[in-house]
Amino acid sequence: MSDATESDTPQSFESAVAELEQIVAAMESGEVALEEALARYQRGVALLRYAEGRLAAAEQRVRVIDAGREYDLPAADAAAGA
Repeated sequence: MSDATESDTPQSFESAVAELEQIVAAMESGEVALEEALARYQRGVALLRYAEGRLAAAEQRVRVIDAGREYDLPAADAAAGA
């Protein structure tokens, strides 16, 4: 495993997912010792929480954007009559 620890914040959502995929693959291989598996599991939980937080923030941004669009767009009837 890399030098990453639970306190290391991923650079991006994509890097968190990539590292999480590596952890899962290593653990699924069955070739990881118990203590290393526990450390990787702990790191995986931290990465998952980070990724979930980034997704929640992105979903919130989409909601804000969509809410703004409701006020900016003309009504369907007005657009058809123009």
